[in-house]
Amino acid sequence: MRVGPFQVQVRSDRAPLTVEDWRRRAHRRVPRMVWEYVENGADDESALRGNRQAFAAWSLRQRALAGIAEVDLTAKIAGRS
Repeated sequence: MRVGPFQVQVRSDRAPLTVEDWRRRAHRRVPRMVWEYVENGADDESALRGNRQAFAAWSLRQRALAGIAEVDLTAKIAGRS
């Protein structure tokens, strides 16, 4: 598969990385009746609605490179900068 200028190989044997990856994997492996019960929040979907509202209150904050005041992009290759 090509993504922009890159050739990407997707491996299905890797562990799922995202919630959506886990959902797709579960959908393939769980009996249909069980999947529909869980996916649709059962009966009136009040638990599903409550869960989505609770998760919406949270967000992930990226902390990569936190606390770096000055960026230095120099690199040494074969002992030279």
